[in-house]
Amino acid sequence: MLAQLIAYELEAEDRLAEREAHLHVLEDFISIATHDLRQPLTALSFRAQLLQRRIHQHQADGLSKIIDDLVSDVHRTLRLSELLLDTARIESGNFTMDTSRFDLAERAREIARDVSSAAVDHQIEIDAPVSLPIIADAQRIEQVLRNILDNAVKYVPSDAGPISLRIWSDSCGSVSQVYIQIQDRGEGVTEDELDLLFDRQFRAASAIKRGKTGSGIGLYIARKIVEAHGGSVVAQHTPGGGLTVELNLPDLTNTT
Repeated sequence: MLAQLIAYELEAEDRLAEREAHLHVLEDFISIATHDLRQPLTALSFRAQLLQRRIHQHQADGLSKIIDDLVSDVHRTLRLSELLLDTARIESGNFTMDTSRFDLAERAREIARDVSSAAVDHQIEIDAPVSLPIIADAQRIEQVLRNILDNAVKYVPSDAGPISLRIWSDSCGSVSQVYIQIQDRGEGVTEDELDLLFDRQFRAASAIKRGKTGSGIGLYIARKIVEAHGGSVVAQHTPGGGLTVELNLPDLTNTT
């Protein structure tokens, strides 16, 4: 009996080691693939944008639409490669942060304008202080905001009303927190799906039913970035329908 238990344990360890080896191979593949994708796609994006500017100057409407679509497709592919690379970094434990002081409110307004410009059928309303300096990884926090806003724009119908982006800070004694809330009036998700929303590759049933494509890793990466900053992110139903995503970050600007 003891010999059988030992044999089962050894077999389980071998299977676990084999799965870990497969995972490392997959992570290496994703890293190599995304790095190889970035260089030609970046060059293609530059050339397409150059063509876009020149064609617009000559009012070539038919060609302008083609080039606009080309630029959009390239940007989506670049974004997917970045998501895949970040996923590989997270899974392998090589997800690094580069913190500095920057103005969160100013950066959020810039991101909201960019996302609104790319999605002309959606309006983003922002409620934030004139200035809110924080210490964090500026590029990673920008990535969080873009991931969540892009997700809202993608899955919320254009006639569902504006998407709300609210930013504020709060202090309790010597502890300060920065809050970011993104709220929409779309279909939302089911109660069971709320806890799964930030899991890797999760996609809501309503999105699948409507034929919406996507990798399902954008919100997963957003959660990992927030947690790496010592913060947290939660999702809840918007009163009256929709989804509210709220994240908080520790305010490090007053630490000594």
